Amino acid sequence: MSLVQLDELSDRQLEFTQAGITNSPEWSKLERQLSLHEQLQCLRYVSMEPNPLPKVQAQLQNRNFSPQMPLKQH
Repeated sequence: MSLVQLDELSDRQLEFTQAGITNSPEWSKLERQLSLHEQLQCLRYVSMEPNPLPKVQAQLQNRNFSPQMPLKQH
């Protein structure tokens, strides 16, 4: 089993992982949007990380505030 790094997961995979860890009802919806391979990558990450939720949440937050994304102007 190859090691999966957090930064290798897409935003949707991170959302799926977070929803699965927190037992969110969104998990089923996200599950249908990912291939089996993408889901397995998430499971590999979670199985190798002792406390994945804070890291997944931080990664999602960092990506949402990334300077690479255009900022909405008011």
